[in-house]
Amino acid sequence: MASEVHVYGELAATGVDLPAGQSDFWTTSGINYGQMLWYVAHPLAGPPWDKDLEITHLSFDVDATGNRVAFIEVHNNSATDYASYGLFLFWTDVPS
Repeated sequence: MASEVHVYGELAATGVDLPAGQSDFWTTSGINYGQMLWYVAHPLAGPPWDKDLEITHLSFDVDATGNRVAFIEVHNNSATDYASYGLFLFWTDVPS
């Protein structure tokens, strides 16, 4: 029988005025093994069709306490525009 999986989310960071063609780098920690997680970089100001943000790199390491640490690169693919954005983190609970 399938068990219930809960999905949670939060605003993990805010990027302000990332120039076109440039990247921001972020880390998040305290992630438990077994959790499914994903990140979304969403424009916060201006018409969203003017902004082209992409998470280009996502990698993980383990800290001294055994929790995963995520390293995230957000890239502004826009040709000429600055982009302010929210970096949202979503995760599931650990299945029992």
